[in-house]
Amino acid sequence: MTPAIRPLTSTLITCLMLSVCLNCASDDEANVRQNAKLRPQTSAKVTDAIQLVVAQLEKYQKSPQGRRKPLSTFSTSQVKVNDAGQIQCYIHLEQVTAETLVELRNRGVRIETEDKQMKVVQAWVRYQAIAALEQWATVLRISSPDYAKTLRR
Repeated sequence: MTPAIRPLTSTLITCLMLSVCLNCASDDEANVRQNAKLRPQTSAKVTDAIQLVVAQLEKYQKSPQGRRKPLSTFSTSQVKVNDAGQIQCYIHLEQVTAETLVELRNRGVRIETEDKQMKVVQAWVRYQAIAALEQWATVLRISSPDYAKTLRR
């Protein structure tokens, strides 16, 4: 390659790379806007994975075929749902006290275990109760347990 063409080639490659990056960015923005239409209003307290499953369950329950298949079929690798429509989750709290546990039970939460030091309760929560639970000031975050993953060969 002659010395006069080398800077031109370098500039052309840079322009092409910049163009591809800009196109990818605009595609990503379009995908985010499209997904925002499908997903419910996001919450800072509830993880996206749980919010997505709750939205799917709500949509299914309102549909004509609602209740024809077990609700556990809505489980994902990140979110476990039982046939009663309860979601297994970690409820991160300001503090775990006897009063807090009683209040959670009064709100229909089925507690499996609690860790006072980590300020976390592992429980099953009806998907319809997630929104009300997140409004409670004592609740800092609602997330999925970290399930073990198997290696596939």
